[in-house]
Amino acid sequence: MTIEELAQRAGMSTANVRFYEQCGFISPGNRYGTAYGGNYGTDHLDTLLKVRLLRELGISIDKIKELFANRLSLGQVLEERLNQPSGSSVPDGSGSPSQNISEIVCRGLLMNNEEFDSLNPEPYLRQLSAAPEVDLPKSDSYYFPGPWRRYFARMVDLSICSLLWGFFLWIAFKTNLLGRNIWEDILDTAVGLLLMLFLEPLLLHVFGTTPGKFLLGMKVRDIGGDKLSYSQGLYRTFGVIFWGMGLSIPIYSLFRLWKSRKGCLRGEELPWEDTNHIELYKSRWHVPAFILSFCALTLVTSVLLLRSQMPIYRGDMTAAEFAENFAHMAYVTDVDLGYALTSDGTWEEENYNGQFNLSIFSYGALPALDMTSDNGELTSVSMGVYIDTGDSEYISNVNTIIQLLSASFVGAQSDVRILSNDLAHILRDSRIDDLEGFAFSAYGVDVSCEIDSRGYEYWDSLGGYLALDGDYEGEPYFSLIFSMEKEDI
Repeated sequence: MTIEELAQRAGMSTANVRFYEQCGFISPGNRYGTAYGGNYGTDHLDTLLKVRLLRELGISIDKIKELFANRLSLGQVLEERLNQPSGSSVPDGSGSPSQNISEIVCRGLLMNNEEFDSLNPEPYLRQLSAAPEVDLPKSDSYYFPGPWRRYFARMVDLSICSLLWGFFLWIAFKTNLLGRNIWEDILDTAVGLLLMLFLEPLLLHVFGTTPGKFLLGMKVRDIGGDKLSYSQGLYRTFGVIFWGMGLSIPIYSLFRLWKSRKGCLRGEELPWEDTNHIELYKSRWHVPAFILSFCALTLVTSVLLLRSQMPIYRGDMTAAEFAENFAHMAYVTDVDLGYALTSDGTWEEENYNGQFNLSIFSYGALPALDMTSDNGELTSVSMGVYIDTGDSEYISNVNTIIQLLSASFVGAQSDVRILSNDLAHILRDSRIDDLEGFAFSAYGVDVSCEIDSRGYEYWDSLGGYLALDGDYEGEPYFSLIFSMEKEDI
């Protein structure tokens, strides 16, 4: 039987069935369908009919638990029920039959010397049906949190796991988190799910909840009301990831979420909840706490993503750290120089990696940098380029190299804010437009670029592109002096 069929035959709601499961009166049925042997059997139905009879007689849940634990006999429970003050056993509006019929049925059970294990409840339930038709007390139903509440709690937990992975990638590998390709995105998703698979059971075992569930006022307990063991939590989380989230596989995950939402709205117990359940506790601060925490999580994620786009080393740095900054900024902007900057300002050739290949000047060699340090701290960087032979018909990517240098030094100063357009402003101010130089001061660094050019035209493409003017009759000449120097030096 399915839970709906069981509830119908027992004359109660599915919420009543689940409540009695949580009380331990019946064991949970198989949640995976009739192909695995069915959900519930006749033994479940028989037990529920007994519980229904006792509840309609006005016997409390605690007394029924004593019966199941064999600490009280059915006769003792019935005697206590009959000895209660008249009218006190069944509160008004509880939905139980009238006091007189309840007492008659209780006395009939005693006269027949009924035992709980061998009790056939159906004749007595038919006798009770002479009273006006009523439902079981409302307290005999268990409220399960709705699908959206569960979904948001789960997304908070998964976001925290993904954030932990992002921190690891940044700290260990200085990864560009905004520049991940499709295969890296798949890896990130898989690792996030794996972290959730192993961390969530630990949290459920130790605390009985997770950050997302705590913020939304939920905790997870087993059938007996205790915290889950790690193995129980592992089984539950695996079910959530596999059945509830569809392993985050596109389209299939949407189908699984839709199925889970549908089951939750119908009051069905979800596949991963056959030995546990979510308890909901109310508090005024849950909603504002969730909103604030979600905003904080979004802020931290944004900071991490933007930080991965900025230079690795900030503030005071050595020449070697500046060289690493330069390599990182070339990496996050998908520029392959074909050369690696060294700590002495020279360049070492590297293998082409398939990205945008930058040869800054058409004659090939990158200009060496003049870097000055004071007690190991880099204080200035400068570069000079001179072409006076007219042999270089094209001079390409002038802006690209200058902007990378500015981002690696000026953009690495400690005053540059992460959650702002500070770095974008530095890149904008470091552009050469129409062979015009520039000069500006920002974040304690003086930056200047002086250009003297004859016979070349500027094209705003390919990172700043210069070409010989075919109509120029004189000797072409190009000179560029770029420098960055800390103001307090």
